[in-house]
Amino acid sequence: MKHWGKIVLALVAVLAIAGFASKDYILLHLPGWTAPHVYPTRAVTWQRGPAPAIPAGTRPPNIVLIVADDLGYNDISFNGGGVAGGLVKTPNIDALGHDGVTFADGYAGNATCAPSRAALMTGRYPTRFGYEFTPADTHPPAWFPSSVIRTDAMFSRTIANFPTTWEHKTIFDEDAARQPATTAPKGVPSSEVTIAELLRGKGYHTMHLGKWHLGEAKGMRPEDQGFDESLGFMIGGQMYLPESSPDVEPPCGRCMQRICSRYACR
Repeated sequence: MKHWGKIVLALVAVLAIAGFASKDYILLHLPGWTAPHVYPTRAVTWQRGPAPAIPAGTRPPNIVLIVADDLGYNDISFNGGGVAGGLVKTPNIDALGHDGVTFADGYAGNATCAPSRAALMTGRYPTRFGYEFTPADTHPPAWFPSSVIRTDAMFSRTIANFPTTWEHKTIFDEDAARQPATTAPKGVPSSEVTIAELLRGKGYHTMHLGKWHLGEAKGMRPEDQGFDESLGFMIGGQMYLPESSPDVEPPCGRCMQRICSRYACR
């Protein structure tokens, strides 16, 4: 009996050490493990837009707004850079710059993804309508004690504590993390006027594709904020395709080495 007790204690110790050593990996992957099931890709039948009421030569132009989330200025090869020290080129984005108009000066409405997207959608500083921080909700299952264990704070703390050689360190508000999580909906209020609502008022057929992350509650979703159609995901982080999909091209080893050396991968 004592022999088995020692074995059990040894196994518990090994699991504890392994769990501590892998805590960053576990916390980073916890949102994916607890997220709702992603079903296989299926064909989509799109609605037909309204018939043009005016001749094609005088009708207003189509407008396509592409938001590249958290894309750095030097991550575009058109600007003289490129990811992984220039190994990863961006030819399609470069073509837009070569054949169109570029802006030499541009300023984001916020330093993180969701508020800066809210600024683009509304034309207003997100601080003015209470959306100055990126929601980091991890969507644990209903049985998880979210009132006791704040997974959003754990996830954000892990990101903030990543080792880096950058001059400016990430600031994590521990005092705020100790407060109870808010139960209020997080997103752009329905009282804000979005560019989709303005364009729809001018006769445009509006469509949202891809990431939203501007609110999941009623009144904050794309279909409530001026979009006739929406196909994408509401949360902040989600794969467009499974990693095993043949349409996903893994980065080359040399690119990954440069990326990891830049971002201090472990």
